[in-house]
Amino acid sequence: MKIAVLNGSPEGKNGNGHRFFLRFVKKHFKRHDLEVIFLNSKFAAKKLKKQLNDVDAFLIITGTYWDSWGSPLQKFFEEMTPYEGSSLWLGKPVMPIVLEHTVGGKGVLSRLMGVLNTLGAFVPPMSGMVYSLAETQKKKKTSQSQDFWSRDDLAVIIHNFISSISISKKIKFKTWAVDKKNPRKIWVE
Repeated sequence: MKIAVLNGSPEGKNGNGHRFFLRFVKKHFKRHDLEVIFLNSKFAAKKLKKQLNDVDAFLIITGTYWDSWGSPLQKFFEEMTPYEGSSLWLGKPVMPIVLEHTVGGKGVLSRLMGVLNTLGAFVPPMSGMVYSLAETQKKKKTSQSQDFWSRDDLAVIIHNFISSISISKKIKFKTWAVDKKNPRKIWVE
């Protein structure tokens, strides 16, 4: 299975998202072909579209920036809008991971899952998480600790994500009609 790892953070290779991926996520995908794409570098949408058409799933990592995902990820969504409901997205499982310094990550995760679903991607249950600086600062375990995402949750999230890849190939998803000719046309009169 081929999985595109989309790093949507402005820092790219030098940020916390990539470091988190390398230290904690990558080891769970030893039997998978991972293609890491840093969206903070320049990319040609048509070339990237061809590249992404061939993947089976998407793992997306971004930080939280002013209650949103990274600007490279936003630019990516804007460039990929013409492919809404196409084979690039339709039925392909997604696993978003959002990092946050202090707050806002859960809102970003929820909105991100909604955008991905609207593009046509398959959002499996319990397939995303928020990892916080606060998690790294925990010194003691309490009865409340289990209510917060931790690196230990990656095993569950990755299991659901990988399981959904084979399931999604068996489902014949349909798409609603979308303007694929000119999604940026001027419509305000």
